[in-house]
Amino acid sequence: MKYKFNIWAKRHDSSKIFTFAYIAASVVLSVFVSLFWLIPLVFFHGFLEWAGTEDGMAFSKKIGKVLWHIKLDIALLLLSLVIMVYMEFTVGALLARIATRASAFAAWQNTIKAALLTVDDLFQMIRLAGAKKQKFTSEVKKRKMDMESVLPLVIIVLSTGLLLFSPLLLGAPAQEVLSVLKNEMMPFP
Repeated sequence: MKYKFNIWAKRHDSSKIFTFAYIAASVVLSVFVSLFWLIPLVFFHGFLEWAGTEDGMAFSKKIGKVLWHIKLDIALLLLSLVIMVYMEFTVGALLARIATRASAFAAWQNTIKAALLTVDDLFQMIRLAGAKKQKFTSEVKKRKMDMESVLPLVIIVLSTGLLLFSPLLLGAPAQEVLSVLKNEMMPFP
């Protein structure tokens, strides 16, 4: 049984069932519940990558392999957080000026949030639909550094920077930015 699971774990990225389930869960949970649930999904994907590694591989190399394979998942999660923080302050301020009622503001904000997260999840769908089996090598120098490999790393760096400097860039107190992140990370808002 364990052997069959390990074989499936090695091949899960090329499984249409996994791809569909992962995308559906990402969209439904992030749009209709909260971004918090993307974290367990990313951890689950990491677990599958871990289970699909060779038994004799060193712990540090396993961690490196897992992180390398889920880097796009991490990048999209961070990008979703950036979208939510910046949307809260920029779109929220604009709609607050335009909207005359609080309910209109909330409806527009939720619609825009759903649209942006769906676009974000579309990137995930494109990535998973075009997933290729990549051979992992233990040395970073031997890894093929193509656009598919570099883009998630760039998104991670930019998203992290945008989150760290958002109080300065948005002119908002750090407590308010943290409050937005806290609200987005609540399992059941």
